[in-house]
Amino acid sequence: MSRGKKVGHVKPQATIKDDMITPYYISMDENQFTVQVEGSTLPLGYYSTLEAAIKRIAKYKLLDNLNQSTVDLTDFLKAYDNVLNQINNRIPV
Repeated sequence: MSRGKKVGHVKPQATIKDDMITPYYISMDENQFTVQVEGSTLPLGYYSTLEAAIKRIAKYKLLDNLNQSTVDLTDFLKAYDNVLNQINNRIPV
């Protein structure tokens, strides 16, 4: 008896793209959510929930905004909350 999937099986998959999270996007299959950046085929991370994937994108976007600057903890947390709130207001999780 052979095991595994039949020849020609295509794994169900969906892609989530939105202006709020550009240049990042989320690919979803039956097992996980994958965060990727446009223009690259390498995944940035694998997550079991959509919420975790969105929080990771918020961190990436925060780093893009801060871009090599030095901030104190209070400013960092405010900036992180601001980015996360912008995403969550657009995409409630």
